Amino acid sequence: MTRIENFTDLTGRIAVVMGGTSGLGRSGRRRQKDGLAGPSERFSIAIIFWSIAAMSHALARTAFGFGIARGGLGLSEAGNFPAAIKTVAEWFPKKERALATGIFNSGSNVGAIVAPLAAPWIANNYGWRGRSSSRAR
Repeated sequence: MTRIENFTDLTGRIAVVMGGTSGLGRSGRRRQKDGLAGPSERFSIAIIFWSIAAMSHALARTAFGFGIARGGLGLSEAGNFPAAIKTVAEWFPKKERALATGIFNSGSNVGAIVAPLAAPWIANNYGWRGRSSSRAR
């Protein structure tokens, strides 16, 4: 197996882990009752767990560790969207809800466009761990 085939296989496996844990997290969210916590509390909890999962990528030393970090990210991101929709429904009048939802939802779309353009430049100039490639050698 060539190096690029190995990388593609590994990338696919990590994407499956993230997608699977995201689906698992979403199925668990559906069973949660509204009375357990309000949208602000649920949103805060989701952001805390998502932030910890995002930061755990820096601790990954192997592909397996990176996969675990991606799985945590997938599991924790499941709480974001339902809490955001509920928050918009409670905080904004009906006429402004579509705009508010469009604004918070556009972040993932902008990220999907900007990240593939920016990631190669960042990796070439700083390395995948954030160090300059020239200094890391």
